[in-house]
Amino acid sequence: MQGSIPNEIGQLSKLQELYISSNSLTGVLSEDHFAKLGELKLLDLSRNLFALNVSSWWVPPFQLREIMMSSIKVGPLFPAWFGVLCYDIGLVDFSDNNLTWNPLEFKQMKKSPPDGNSPSIALKSNKLDGSLKSFPSYIYELDLSQNFFTGHIPLPDVGQTVASTRFLTLSDNHFTSSIPEDLCKLENLEYLDLSNNFLSGRVPLCLGNLPDLWVLNLANNSLCGQIPSSLGNLGQLWILHLNRNKFVGKLPSSMRSLRNLQILDLGDNGLTDIIPTWIGERLSKLKFLRFQSNNFHHAMMEPRGAEGGLSFENFNS
Repeated sequence: MQGSIPNEIGQLSKLQELYISSNSLTGVLSEDHFAKLGELKLLDLSRNLFALNVSSWWVPPFQLREIMMSSIKVGPLFPAWFGVLCYDIGLVDFSDNNLTWNPLEFKQMKKSPPDGNSPSIALKSNKLDGSLKSFPSYIYELDLSQNFFTGHIPLPDVGQTVASTRFLTLSDNHFTSSIPEDLCKLENLEYLDLSNNFLSGRVPLCLGNLPDLWVLNLANNSLCGQIPSSLGNLGQLWILHLNRNKFVGKLPSSMRSLRNLQILDLGDNGLTDIIPTWIGERLSKLKFLRFQSNNFHHAMMEPRGAEGGLSFENFNS
């Protein structure tokens, strides 16, 4: 659909859900477009060509459960009504905008939503900055990637609630210091991406205690020491990115237990080892393997015949 949205849509006082995403709609949405939408619970305006222009002190007539405004022109300032995320909202997506918001707060999010559903919050690809001390651990998915956050990695506020976070994406920011062990309290975590920051120190051993983790991306930081052997406990892991760090030493033999691994990138580190044969013998699902720019030794090995396995001769990495 093309063209603009008529102001009269704001007169639909019984409207509960409005989906107009993924079109080519233009113009400006003002307060008049929402004037009498007191029953509205779900709003999806994403991926259009219009802009949202409401007063920063405007108080909307509705209390939304889901709001999606990615890839339109929102901002640069958030309206005051959304400056503090409310605890009963189920889905927030303001990705790919030009938002500035300092500081980001979750002051109202002290308990699980009344309907029991865990909310998802996506604010990636904006200009959000400042530090974030914590986030509620009952958030199902939190994506703050591609912003300008600084300071330490925010800590999960476990409190009296069940830790429900399964997807945590904090990549492409300016976070510093080490990876906090408190992240290991997110017992149901499946996806952890801390890549492209300024993190240092060692990888916490307790990350190996996250049984459902299938993606671990710590690439392009300044993490050091040896790769912890506890990562071999991550039996569900599909993707492991540890490239562009300062890891040293040998590959832990426990990694032979990562039988579901499909992508393994250890390039651009200081690893020193002979490529172990168990990579070919045990990690049979591998589709992508990168060891480039390390200090692996030459290995002169005879083929194993019927037993299979990898043979490396004059191998440089």
